[in-house]
Amino acid sequence: MHSATAQRRLLIRSLLAKHEVPTQEALGALLEREGLLVTQATLSRDLKQLSAARIRLDDGTGVYRIPADGERQATSAMKFISHVDMGD
Repeated sequence: MHSATAQRRLLIRSLLAKHEVPTQEALGALLEREGLLVTQATLSRDLKQLSAARIRLDDGTGVYRIPADGERQATSAMKFISHVDMGD
């Protein structure tokens, strides 16, 4: 992996940990505020590589989260359910 890709993915991890990010567009805007312009296709690949999934908060809002290492297997099943449930 290129160092720019690794740095971008570290930044995505940080942003998802600090913010409730409901869409790839919102994530792109956060990255842009950090000085990074990325395409939706790049965001999609990065989120997949990071095993990010959209989860539903108590108020019903869907947000992206990256699971802890021990949660990765459960998350793959959740991604499918989340994808179907949220109509992505």
